Amino acid sequence: MKFHRCLLVSLAGAGLLATPWAHAAPDNTRGMAIMAAEVDSGGVLQRGSGATSAVWVGPGIYNVQFNRDVTSCYPVATLGSNAGVPSGTAGASQNGTLVTVATTNPAGTLTDKPFHLLVFCNR
Repeated sequence: MKFHRCLLVSLAGAGLLATPWAHAAPDNTRGMAIMAAEVDSGGVLQRGSGATSAVWVGPGIYNVQFNRDVTSCYPVATLGSNAGVPSGTAGASQNGTLVTVATTNPAGTLTDKPFHLLVFCNR
């Protein structure tokens, strides 16, 4: 019983279990909203959750529009590929309802590449 109680407390403290002693998000709710987008190298939104559009801005730069303010959220971008393991990097920054993603080749040069974007927000 002691092990189970410790496990429950650990899960609750990590926000993985909704219990009376779990920590609330800043807006006094529990949990997290996760939004997502899959964008091709031309800037076309292939699919998403909460993402309303995507646009190619310039070499390796894309803007993804979401249906809510993401200023206080945590965007994470990774390169996508239909063939093999992608090489290069992807990074993201956010402001308002917009997330800007930059993709590069292995040498660090901005290059058009498909990517996956996850945005983690307090509910």
